[in-house]
Amino acid sequence: IEIKIDSVNGETPAVFPVVYKDNVIKGKLHIQKSIETPIGTDKGQQFVFDIYLKSSNKLVETITTNENGEATSGLLPYGTYIVKETKTSEGYHLNTTPQTITIPTDSNINVSTTFANQPIRGDVKFVKMDATNNKVMRDVLFSISAIDKDHNVKETHIVVSNEDGIVDT
Repeated sequence: IEIKIDSVNGETPAVFPVVYKDNVIKGKLHIQKSIETPIGTDKGQQFVFDIYLKSSNKLVETITTNENGEATSGLLPYGTYIVKETKTSEGYHLNTTPQTITIPTDSNINVSTTFANQPIRGDVKFVKMDATNNKVMRDVLFSISAIDKDHNVKETHIVVSNEDGIVDT
């Protein structure tokens, strides 16, 4: 800051205005979804995250992932934030582990983090038996598919009955 005092009619004023503009360092938070086994071609869209200022626990922004599983906040002042996943796409477990993110003071910067999710799965167990003689059948291949509410196949797994005719996912 440079302050220059000009005299008025040869006298230095006792009070003079000083204007100082404070530039707050800001950055954006970028979230990328990571799904171990995606359901079909889902990349993590429509997951919702709340961003809280850690010092006050005040909600500052809510963001939602796009079709590529990405979400970016608006500009946030430097500081420490808590990010919580609040909603998932259909078929996934909610990630209940909040993450602490810091936007540093050294420059205007974007910070990235990843949230991982697991699909909700059910287990299947059955015994394959020959319909005519009731003997167990080993090494029989089965195709098990997950479908969405519109009956579109989202993923398929091949399983094989063991020596006791048992299939257990």
